Amino acid sequence: IMTRTTTGRGLGQRRAAGLLRRILIHHAGLPPLIWTIHNAGCELLGSVTAADPAVDVREVHAEWCTALGIRPQPERVASPSATYLVGTGLTGGVQVTITALIHTEGGS
Repeated sequence: IMTRTTTGRGLGQRRAAGLLRRILIHHAGLPPLIWTIHNAGCELLGSVTAADPAVDVREVHAEWCTALGIRPQPERVASPSATYLVGTGLTGGVQVTITALIHTEGGS
């Protein structure tokens, strides 16, 4: 059985942090996301948030997926009033996932 060592996780986290730095520099014109570096190592998560009702969550998700070369997965309807968007891919040796949650009033 092989396990990741603390050193291995630390290296993965540093790689993810370096990628995040490059992403933020090269894609400064895109809408902001909430970014998380996974504690298990080489994983980076970007979450679309929409505090402003004028923000088109689908569009922001698609922009980020396109910018990072990440393939969006089919939308998942969680309930009549909530849909999840997920895109995931390997970028610079780091697993990158972009997520979004779309709330619809009254569940169209």
